[in-house]
Amino acid sequence: MWDGDVDEHCLRFDRSVSTISGLLATIVLPFTFPTPPPAKCLLAGLETLYALKAIDRDGNLTSDVGENMAELPLRPMCAKMLCNSGEYGCVDEALAIASMLQVDGIFTKNATGKDNIAARVSRRNNFEVAEGDIIMYLNVFDSYMKVKNSSSDQKRSKNACRDWCQKMYVNHRVMEKACDIRESLEKLVKRKFGIENKTFEGFDLGTEKCKRVMKCVLSGFFPQAAHLSTDSTYRGIRGAVLHISPDSCLYRVQQPKWLKAQHSHAAGRQPAALIFSLRPSRGTVGRPTRWTNKFKVTSSPWMQAASNRSDWTSMGEAYVQQWTSYG
Repeated sequence: MWDGDVDEHCLRFDRSVSTISGLLATIVLPFTFPTPPPAKCLLAGLETLYALKAIDRDGNLTSDVGENMAELPLRPMCAKMLCNSGEYGCVDEALAIASMLQVDGIFTKNATGKDNIAARVSRRNNFEVAEGDIIMYLNVFDSYMKVKNSSSDQKRSKNACRDWCQKMYVNHRVMEKACDIRESLEKLVKRKFGIENKTFEGFDLGTEKCKRVMKCVLSGFFPQAAHLSTDSTYRGIRGAVLHISPDSCLYRVQQPKWLKAQHSHAAGRQPAALIFSLRPSRGTVGRPTRWTNKFKVTSSPWMQAASNRSDWTSMGEAYVQQWTSYG
């Protein structure tokens, strides 16, 4: 039943639409839903898929991107990031990020104040970076995999991972689940789709690699970008009001002008839980990069298409008329 917040359902419905069929425009409208979803959610899902180039103007899945995205058991934006990872030369990093985004509770919650302070210090000194939470989670996953692969003995490796998680205040069970998810996604991305890393000249380390990883994430999650407004709140592309979560590593630093929000909800005063800055500050990543101009250029065609509401309006009217006739 669609009895909750409409905007919250819209955030999840785009994945459901992408897996129904390759002919969205011709099958979704007459599809016999047990309970018809709101037209607003349906149109939001189609807009997102069109922006990600998963469907064409006729509603068919695109052969190069859409078909691969439909096979991945992920939300469309995360699937698009994986499909683009080979172009940016960061397939392994994108797989790690995608797997970490599928789990919650990476860091343990401690009962005493002393443990909370120790956990905060450990997280800040070992994982937090100026780019934000997503790159921080990538650091957590890479560090965990180094410990896991440090020994060929499975029992010794498991004990080492438990000790490391206890020392770093990381949830061992959640990390094992993330590893299993990554292994499943790797079979699809590398073996079935044949996505390989593009070769780049020069050193493939440090700042340049980090920039490419961030560009790869943004290539899929750009519909969740948000900009800082005059009232010190963030506004999403569709007008949602977002706030940085107190658990974010960017909560206590200078607010970036643009950021990418993850796990955001449009209704009420909800935090953007997992974010990274689209314009990194000076520090661990070196010189700042102007992501704002590149974002405006890449998103301009989609924004122009989304502003022309004629196609979406006619599709919504047809959808409403279809279900009204049944009632």
